[in-house]
Formats: sequence, structure tokens, C-alpha cells
Amino acid sequence: MKGEIKNALTLSTTLKELVLASDGKVDNFSTVAKYLLAENTAASNLQLAPKGKVTEIYPLKGNEAGKINLLTDPIRGPLCRYGISHQVTVTQGPIALKQGGKGLVMRTPIFIKKKCKKQF
Repeated sequence: MKGEIKNALTLSTTLKELVLASDGKVDNFSTVAKYLLAENTAASNLQLAPKGKVTEIYPLKGNEAGKINLLTDPIRGPLCRYGISHQVTVTQGPIALKQGGKGLVMRTPIFIKKKCKKQF
């Protein structure tokens, strides 16, 4: 389990670097996420959630119900807000997933410093 969590953290860190390198505009998210998931079986999907709202999920098929506002969700919100306010990666679970089943989730807040601040 420790190895799986470490692998998931690597995925999260890689995705963070992609978002930062593109100043928050990730045009090729599906392509990159597909490659990352193929190289690492620690996760079943990857998501982007600018300002807490999940806008991108790969793979989308079967995960459509995961497009939610993480910050206002009663189960996910408190820990997401903690991660943002403390600027740390948070892990939650096992929790009931919106797309069904249970899972362990890892979220890394990303802060882009520009004229207007965006948070993921």
C-alpha cells in the first residue's frame, strides 16, 4: 500500500508540474493523463479541478458523475479546503465515489501566480 500511495503522489506531482508549466491552461490533458495512467497503475483516473470544480477527468467514460464542485461537497469539501489553506497534498478515504464504489483519493492544490490567481 505504501508503494501505491507513493506512486499516486508521483502522478499528482507530475500533473501539478504540467499545470504550472502551462500557466493553468492544459490543452492536452487527456493525452498526458492517458500516458501517465498507462505508466502507473496506482490511480484509475486523473482530474483537474480549477477553483475546486472538476472540469477534466481522464478517462471520462464511467467517471462522468465525478464532475462536481469539490469545495462545496459535504464529504470532500472540508479536506479540500484544508489542503488549499495549508498548501499541502491531502489523501482521503476510503470514501464513496460519485461514480460508484469506494476509493482512496489524493488531491494536490496548485497555485498559479499571475495577475489573477487561479487555484486548482
